[in-house]
Amino acid sequence: MVKSIIGTGNVSTKGSNCNGVSPMYVEALGENDVACFGKAIMKTADMNSDKIVLFDLYSGTGTIGIALSDVADEVYSIEIVKEAVEMAKINAERNDIENIEFICGDVGEKVGDLAQRGIHPDVIVLDPPRGGIMPKALPQIIDFGAKNLVYISCNPKSFVNDLNQLKDAGYEVKDIKAVDMFPNTWHVECIALIQRVKS
Repeated sequence: MVKSIIGTGNVSTKGSNCNGVSPMYVEALGENDVACFGKAIMKTADMNSDKIVLFDLYSGTGTIGIALSDVADEVYSIEIVKEAVEMAKINAERNDIENIEFICGDVGEKVGDLAQRGIHPDVIVLDPPRGGIMPKALPQIIDFGAKNLVYISCNPKSFVNDLNQLKDAGYEVKDIKAVDMFPNTWHVECIALIQRVKS
């Protein structure tokens, strides 16, 4: 249990948006930078839909989904940590963003719920934990057949494993960058634009 002795108990960061972070949830430094890069990648992606639907999976406190909400008509944000989802809702309200639906739960279960509701994404943003995309979630993500995926990874090994499965399903990496989000450490985040090239 974390007890606030002085202050609100949360830290606010100011980038392109104002976002709060709770001590109950770890958020990588420079998430706003990654979100801005994700936005740049999305602008170069092949999106012909009149209405762009974006899934933000493993969304944390909503930083990336919030940053990309102005290039999508609808955003569905899924995160399993309840405290992070509550902070994400606060962050969206702080930034006057109304086109995001925040969903608390396991990605593998909740993407299935979205499919049952008839909601299908044009773009899926993935920012999974070090273990990568959960095994039960990846087939469901592939089944959506989204044209564009933006994958942010903090672990090259799980990243490669997931990329191999995506490749087998007809996806191809179109652009990839390394982002130094933890200066003076050996940790490097990878962010990739992955596009569906075969049905």
